[in-house]
Amino acid sequence: MFQVNPAFSQGFPASTARPSTLFTFTGVNPAATAAVRRVLEENDRSTDIFMDVRYAHNHLAHSILARYALGAPASLIEGTWEYDKPHSVSLDPTAVDREVDLSRVPDEITVDNWDSPDYLGFDGTYSRYLTFFHKEIDRLGPIGTVKIYLFDRQSNVESRNGHPPAQMLVRFFAGFFHPLIHIGYGFEFRDRIVLAEGLAQAAVHRTTLIGPLFSPTRYDQAFQSQPSSANAHNKTNGHPTIADHWSTNVTTPSATESGLTALEIYSLFMTDPGSAPLPYDTQRGVNDTLQQSLQGGRAEALLDLAHKWSLTDEELRDGPGGYELKVGELGVLCTLLACGSSRWGKKPRVEFFTMHALTSSIFAPAILPVLSIPERRIFLDLYLLAILDLALLSGRPTLDAGLLMSYDLYPVAPGTEGKARVKNGSFGTAKNVNGETLPDVVIDPHKADTRNPWLSIVESCLYQTDSHTVKSIRSLCYLAQKYANLAPGALPGAVPGKCPNIPGLDTADGTLFVRAAGIIMGVKGWSREGQIEGVWARNPLGYDAVWEDEVVGWTLQELNDHRDSAYAVKKT
Repeated sequence: MFQVNPAFSQGFPASTARPSTLFTFTGVNPAATAAVRRVLEENDRSTDIFMDVRYAHNHLAHSILARYALGAPASLIEGTWEYDKPHSVSLDPTAVDREVDLSRVPDEITVDNWDSPDYLGFDGTYSRYLTFFHKEIDRLGPIGTVKIYLFDRQSNVESRNGHPPAQMLVRFFAGFFHPLIHIGYGFEFRDRIVLAEGLAQAAVHRTTLIGPLFSPTRYDQAFQSQPSSANAHNKTNGHPTIADHWSTNVTTPSATESGLTALEIYSLFMTDPGSAPLPYDTQRGVNDTLQQSLQGGRAEALLDLAHKWSLTDEELRDGPGGYELKVGELGVLCTLLACGSSRWGKKPRVEFFTMHALTSSIFAPAILPVLSIPERRIFLDLYLLAILDLALLSGRPTLDAGLLMSYDLYPVAPGTEGKARVKNGSFGTAKNVNGETLPDVVIDPHKADTRNPWLSIVESCLYQTDSHTVKSIRSLCYLAQKYANLAPGALPGAVPGKCPNIPGLDTADGTLFVRAAGIIMGVKGWSREGQIEGVWARNPLGYDAVWEDEVVGWTLQELNDHRDSAYAVKKT
């Protein structure tokens, strides 16, 4: 159990969290906001960014803010904190519950040593980086701090203090997007302490995930102006013009693009010989797979593919047809990667690692507005590269939009059927079998297709102990708010006839997201209604061998015992 509030954290600032700037759902109230701030402050001042399970990130801020955004009351927020406390460890690296090589921990991180390779990438220095970034946000402001320490050239490809380049953007996308997610929460909820935590978290991550995909040349190319091509062609974007507000059209209006969409690139990726995944090996752990997946020319192949994504200055501007189109493309791609990689005739599965692409996708629209056009370009370029690298880790799964569209359109919680009955005719009153009068309703509530499934999904997911479930549902709910009314073939990035290796994409519509949410609830369980909480698939779903039996993943105990070799095939 962590030790509360070491002396050095006593001066940490107060939380400034408030309702989301991006995503609104009814239920937020002043008591919930006060509870969120109180819990975030205690977490910031007391606990480390990693938990007591090896390699597990501290998800408390994620869990609290995702539930808050979905309308969780103060009591649920406080209950979440009480549940997570036993899994936390002390912020102070000298505490009795920590095992840290203290010889590597400096007394202080400063502007002169923050980029030292002795401290970057070492999780024992998190508390020192957190203290540093709290001070820098005071000095530079939230946006200024992010621009200098994440996006500035001297934080990525040049030496700032005589040290090797810090490659902070690589660290930003490391750890299966966790630093990106944490920083995204800081921007979305305008909370300065969560933002400082995210920056400190990025600093202590290593560059394993996409390090081979980053170079000074790639960085400099992103910061060069890229006007639209003379050969530009039209593609859909999902953001209506003023005229479209009075139209009956439910397809997406056109926007000019000079290259390929993210979905077209994934379709090419599926048959690109240079992007073939490693052979399936049940004994190879995640770390080894990460290191080997970009060898043998695969890094160069991914760089070539991602370079085809159309990211012109015009496409990255504010407003309709600008960067929001790219956000939509990523949202569809990440939904399919997380929830559309199962097989026909098999029980649906959702893989743990690819799920993180989905949970991170909601933060692109939270971060991009504060960035310049070149910063947006490098952010999106590296984001797509990280997603493709994650897909390689998963065995390059086929994304089957047709399969996802075959899932339930009205996924509602079991045992929540209505008790009322439709009135018998124009006159008279409905009775139950005991002769008791039933309330009148307009239509039979027993039928799932008479209900709004999101109400059932959101309420049930709030009770899950696993914050990944809540985060996944929130991302899908956000995407549904944006795109649920789109007609078949009109999803962002789904260019008709251009994605042959994503089956069913040409006919997929905006119901894709609620169907995906139903799959996640089916896999993870309707906890509020009494179902046992399920587990994510811990096997790379792109490999045929994984589907030869009904293996779905690890038990929770196996996960705790063997987290460093999570791709071994084990039956639950």
